[in-house]
Amino acid sequence: MGDENEVEYFIFPQIPAEVREDEYEKYFKEIKDRILAQVFPIVSTYIWQNDSFLVDVPKDNDKDYFAGNTKFGDNIEDEWLIVYLLFELSRQNEGLVAKVWDNDGEFLLIEASNNLPEWLQSDDKAKNRVYIFKGNLHIISKSEYPVVNSPSEGVFIVRQNPLKTRASEEIQKDILHRIQAFPKKISTLLHTCHCYVPAFLGKLLDYKPQLISSIVDSFWNRDAIDMKKCATLKYFRPGTRVKRAIKMNKCMYAQLLHQNFRPDKRSGWDLPDPSSKTYKSCDLGVKLAYGAEILCSKAKTSNTTKVMTVTEGDKRWEKFKDSLRKFGYFKDEDTSTETKLNLERQAQNFYLDMVRQEDNQNRNNMATIGEEIIGLYDCLNFDIESMRKEETNILPEDDDTWLNLTPNKLDEMLAETSGTKKAEDFKINNLPFALKQFLDKKGDIDGAEIPDGDIDFQPTEFMKSLKDMDAIGKQDDNFLSDSSNSMDEYGEFSSEDEMETQAAKSKKKSQTKTDKRLEEIMAMMDEELAPTNVGKSFVKVGEEDEITGGQKEGKESKRSDNLPEVDIDLNVVKNLLESYVSQDGGAGPTSNILGSMNIRLPDPQKE
Repeated sequence: MGDENEVEYFIFPQIPAEVREDEYEKYFKEIKDRILAQVFPIVSTYIWQNDSFLVDVPKDNDKDYFAGNTKFGDNIEDEWLIVYLLFELSRQNEGLVAKVWDNDGEFLLIEASNNLPEWLQSDDKAKNRVYIFKGNLHIISKSEYPVVNSPSEGVFIVRQNPLKTRASEEIQKDILHRIQAFPKKISTLLHTCHCYVPAFLGKLLDYKPQLISSIVDSFWNRDAIDMKKCATLKYFRPGTRVKRAIKMNKCMYAQLLHQNFRPDKRSGWDLPDPSSKTYKSCDLGVKLAYGAEILCSKAKTSNTTKVMTVTEGDKRWEKFKDSLRKFGYFKDEDTSTETKLNLERQAQNFYLDMVRQEDNQNRNNMATIGEEIIGLYDCLNFDIESMRKEETNILPEDDDTWLNLTPNKLDEMLAETSGTKKAEDFKINNLPFALKQFLDKKGDIDGAEIPDGDIDFQPTEFMKSLKDMDAIGKQDDNFLSDSSNSMDEYGEFSSEDEMETQAAKSKKKSQTKTDKRLEEIMAMMDEELAPTNVGKSFVKVGEEDEITGGQKEGKESKRSDNLPEVDIDLNVVKNLLESYVSQDGGAGPTSNILGSMNIRLPDPQKE
């Protein structure tokens, strides 16, 4: 694994027996094009944070798998979209097996950590054992296969024993929970905003929308040297500014919007007053202009660079295009000519990126992208006046209120991610049971875990043990003075066993007296406390339950007197709710305690 926030993936296609070894290179190129033709219709409108999904045969490979890596930066959704694509590819291609990990290791296991078998709790034990096959997650058991020497060996095991290696339903659900919203979710991850940008930049992003990723990234990671080189803006001066609807992902939009920036006066860019309606559009536009200029400043040459295009008669492109048509990319044949041309242009850009990657493994090198932009500077034709007339017909801006994250919305997002119940699904009556269940969990250095059976904790025996220890201490203190009296109880014994038996009987008799005396003392204390404010604050058995709206039934006082018994469960609920309400919807001890048990109560201000 290379950089942080990077996902790496491997695809193992099933190679037919009739394919000769000298035909592997040609066969793998065809399989690669077919796989990418399956993927592109799904992601054609998506804006990747840094890198797109691409695979190739590694240089040092023995030609049995494809490999790819994608930097997702601050946008974790890119990573889960790739997981979805791998699951889909394994479902649609017979025998295809995939594997994926990131800088955290086997992150699919992290997602399913609550349901993993005990032997799989550490990442080093999962090496070569986790795969994606036929749309499911597969884990090679250590008991069945103690040693798996390589990914290729693991792939063979999964193909031969899919029923044995398929992970449990609980694990499948954990992974499905993160990817089931795709591909419909893709459109919700994008944001369209209005920006005042130089006409060339507007046309550039129309021609190749994915360039917005590199432009935002270069601005976001700029340094003092970059700003010094771009002080006067050679390529993106403000004189040709036009208003355009620019599409980017939500992460990029948040990055641009929330970074304070003032352009250099020498650049010619000036911003209106922050209270102006056009301020946000102008602010976003100047940031994009600087990002594009930084890319151009990193180009190795200022001369016009040859732009890579699809040549006429390119058989590989024609075959790739046919595959796209087969997988539904071009949609209805009745679409307008302009739409068809736009779809074909985007497909060509993807195809050229695929071909470019085969020659240059560092596909998103800033210098290379800068040279591409400079090359397009002289190639793209645009009419500034026509673009300004189009300003009234551009796509409307998307609402950006999603940026305002309220505490309740954050709770909902966390609950959705973790799979916990919503507040309305939790019943107050179940709170005592939930507390008991939480306290019954065993804890160790790895945290709390739920045992297979109930914990054998007997409070009565525990208290007796404490009393015995106290009694032993008192006996030790009085041993010298009372030894003769104590020994008289035992009389004459014929063996040590008889002595031990008699000692046990004496101990039990003494303990019974102590317990009875303790109960009497506790009863006296209860009677003294009952008329006080403390005693009156407790809810008694049989009293009306204001919290649940009924009465507690089935409990009777164990005491012979008329003193009502305190309802422990109800008092726990009452005290927790009072504390929760006093927090006024904010953070506090009660919400923290309940949160550790995956319990989220409704907002008291709304209830």
